Amino acid sequence: MPPSIQVKMLRAIQERKVFRVGSIVPETVNTRIIAATNRHLESEVRAGRFREDLFYRINVIAIHIPPLRERASDIPMLANFFLEKFATEIGKDIRKISEEAMRRLESHDYPGNVRELENLIERAVTLEQTNVILKESLPQDFGRTAAEADRGWGPLKALDPDGVDLEKILEDVERDLIGQALRRTGGVKKDAARLLKISFRSFRYRLGKLGLADPETSDDSVDEDISELH
Repeated sequence: MPPSIQVKMLRAIQERKVFRVGSIVPETVNTRIIAATNRHLESEVRAGRFREDLFYRINVIAIHIPPLRERASDIPMLANFFLEKFATEIGKDIRKISEEAMRRLESHDYPGNVRELENLIERAVTLEQTNVILKESLPQDFGRTAAEADRGWGPLKALDPDGVDLEKILEDVERDLIGQALRRTGGVKKDAARLLKISFRSFRYRLGKLGLADPETSDDSVDEDISELH
């Protein structure tokens, strides 16, 4: 809150009077204030960025809400709330989240807190073609450890007795790394190619091979196809 607004807030709280925009007649108000912050206000006061008198006016009852990563037990309740909300808004008959998808939701760190979970569920509802949210509707690298997500894939398991689909595994790894490179460079293909240490021509070819873009498409600043890699 800018210092000029802090002064006005303090005056309104103390005098319980406000002026409508353009009016010179004060109006008496009787309000209850709920304020939220992601800053440590005591430190902001000491640094001179937040008024001490305003801080003590609003800091009557403090409620600390831990980040979502510290209260994983809340994730199913919140996820189902957002599911119902977006299914109604979008007009889809999706009524539950699969067990595997929920396990992935519960294992994530959520650097973006509750808003990140909300965006994930909105995305899943939008993409889902069945009446259950499946893990395939979550981002490809979602629910893995930070080290695995940064690396792009987890350690490969032992060779299955029945064999593996090597082409599919390699395609998934390639798709994952290209998606990470595009996200890290804001969708700029030339920069993503440099990050992957391949030529721009090769990068465009690989995008086309994966069905993500026309390999002959020129490189604009930001490519919409990045969304298909999430």
